[in-house]
Amino acid sequence: MNRTNWKTIELADCVEYMTRLNASEVYRAIVRDVSRLFFGSTRTWQRRILAQPRPELSKTNWDAMLAAVIEHLCIVEEHGIPEWTQEDERFLPDHWAPLAEFAYLEEDTWCPAAFLRHGAIPDPKDFDSRCGYRVGWEPGTSQPSDESS
Repeated sequence: MNRTNWKTIELADCVEYMTRLNASEVYRAIVRDVSRLFFGSTRTWQRRILAQPRPELSKTNWDAMLAAVIEHLCIVEEHGIPEWTQEDERFLPDHWAPLAEFAYLEEDTWCPAAFLRHGAIPDPKDFDSRCGYRVGWEPGTSQPSDESS
């Protein structure tokens, strides 16, 4: 199955979500939806997503999470990392887990490096070898396939 572009990611929308949605909704939009849509897009669409204008700052910790997500996706898919992700305001002085259930002692073991650097700690299941999918697949290849079918 080929990757499809069934929905576009607008980074500016992510900033709007940061200021008007509750924490679990923002988390879903920034961490889960952005990563799954990005991984599910063709390399051409991925480049278009990354070429979008720098998202404005929301002046919340979510700025660090969005930067970490984009940096991580670029590393996994072997794209250049956008400069805006490296702005000082997109790094937190201390580690922050947006939803309390994700704050646990093994964060350094399971958390991708981009998130540790930015100080925004996601649920590690969202970035495990399955990238949040219920079946395994290799990032940079076609959509995951269920080996049982």
